[in-house]
Amino acid sequence: MGTAVLPEDDSSVDKIDKRILRLLQKDSEMSLENIAHLIGVSTATCWRRVEALRQGGVILGSSVQLSEDALNLKTTVVVLIRALQHTQRWLGNLAGKVAEIPEIVCCWRISGEHDYLLVVKVPDLDHYDKVYKRLLPILDGDQVTTIVRLESLKDQKTLPLEYL
Repeated sequence: MGTAVLPEDDSSVDKIDKRILRLLQKDSEMSLENIAHLIGVSTATCWRRVEALRQGGVILGSSVQLSEDALNLKTTVVVLIRALQHTQRWLGNLAGKVAEIPEIVCCWRISGEHDYLLVVKVPDLDHYDKVYKRLLPILDGDQVTTIVRLESLKDQKTLPLEYL
């Protein structure tokens, strides 16, 4: 992902922008009129600021948060992979396979003892086993560690804004 670059005529994110971003992170469907009222600016000013944040790459889009329980995705599995091969071909195979499996909601290349981390959302461990078996063709000899989430102590969806 690239670094956000705001237009030259509005090159910094100020306190008002941060307030807008905090509100939008909590509720992306909040009307600009309501946001403007809450932060004490006109609706037109709020709209211009939101557009500048979009154009500058700070706001990438909006989405709806869904309930994992309501979708029967009660099991979260973290998969750690230590690859035996460190080739572009192997990485391409992994990326291709991960893209095919919707239950894999996150895939990162990481540092440390393991090389890749996957997050898998499924109804139960039987369904995870089916996902695992779909990965097997590309995991030829690679070391795989599976970790099952027992409890979520924090699952924050918003990003910190202190570094803007």
